[in-house]
Amino acid sequence: MARLTSKQKDWLKKEFDQRVTFDKTERRLYSHDTAAIPGIIHPFIGSTIPDAIVQPESEQEIARLAAWANENNMPLTPRGKASSGHGGAIPTKKGIVVDFWRMREIIHTDSDSLKVTVQPGITWEKLQKELMKQKLDLRLYPTSAPSSSVGGWLAQGGAGIGSYAYGYFRENVIRARVVLPDGAIKEFSGDDLDLIADAEGTTGFITQVTLKIKKLENIAVSALAFPDARKLQEAIERLWTKMNYPSGRLFLSTRKWLSLKTGLL
Repeated sequence: MARLTSKQKDWLKKEFDQRVTFDKTERRLYSHDTAAIPGIIHPFIGSTIPDAIVQPESEQEIARLAAWANENNMPLTPRGKASSGHGGAIPTKKGIVVDFWRMREIIHTDSDSLKVTVQPGITWEKLQKELMKQKLDLRLYPTSAPSSSVGGWLAQGGAGIGSYAYGYFRENVIRARVVLPDGAIKEFSGDDLDLIADAEGTTGFITQVTLKIKKLENIAVSALAFPDARKLQEAIERLWTKMNYPSGRLFLSTRKWLSLKTGLL
């Protein structure tokens, strides 16, 4: 991919002002996710230093950027918090990295219907803290909650703390607004969410997510040790029959520990 032309840089400066950078040091920081690219993989993908980084503040800005990039054959790579370590935020075709850091607000909370609508860049930790002020809580969240974003988890996909009770994150999303590659804006819900979830941003830029939440409950966290795997299995089976459900489990197999979020209190 050729470097940005002067005309293209001028357009980005006009559109984003101080929220675009072409500085090489900053661009290098955006060339990987939470860690450096493994040496065994790097030769296959080459340089991943983008040509620019932008930080949009609105859905409309992203729509204009996508339409412009489509006309200019310019690769765009969305970036939440880049905490997965799986390479989804790496700009393998260079171009422009779209950093969602400035889009991290709660748009609306419905305490009656138990749902919340947020911008994609908000971290799970911040969202949970704000919900708790209203006696509400998350149904589930990734283990990287302090440093990962809602939009990033929908794009990445997966399970986390609370998934034992509530399933994968995709199953807890009601709808999502997305900017398509041509700049059009579309809302996805129901089965159509499969086009967005786990897609690593290849089908569009997630700009809003509406997800299910729950009433705030007291949660007990326990750490238990077992002499062998069989005893561990028996304990889980007994807990399952005597409780409504445990909201999450974490196994540390080297020491045969089970950390269990029970929700008993």
